[in-house]
Amino acid sequence: MRGLLFACCALVCSFIAIVGCLPQAVPIEKQLDVVYKSVDGLDLHLDYMAPKGPGPFPIVVSIHGGGWQRGSYKEYTAFQENCAKSGIATISVQYRFAPKAKFPAQQEDVQDALKFILKDKKKYPIDSDRVAWLGGSAGAHLA
Repeated sequence: MRGLLFACCALVCSFIAIVGCLPQAVPIEKQLDVVYKSVDGLDLHLDYMAPKGPGPFPIVVSIHGGGWQRGSYKEYTAFQENCAKSGIATISVQYRFAPKAKFPAQQEDVQDALKFILKDKKKYPIDSDRVAWLGGSAGAHLA
């Protein structure tokens, strides 16, 4: 009987611990397909997600991979939503592809995306002292 009681208590405590680690139902703000820059007739976009509120929020700049030649800034949508629910703003950035755009064009693009966000504190309440960069593959090089 003691063993069963202990097992039930352990199960309940484990459930409470797991639920406490899950992202809470925090309202988030989404600004999708924002044009942050135009180069040679090509509009470059970003997706911005953050918790609703006055901020300022830390930010993660997410940069997709794809061998410098393909990929989409939409790849990080679920990650962005989870970060926003946890109190962290994110942008996921589109950049120009090789071979048409030669390096350092891609690096300039992602830096310009962050500059775009940081210049409007009212619309994007970001803490410029708390910026992290994240990328996969080619995006990791840019990060």
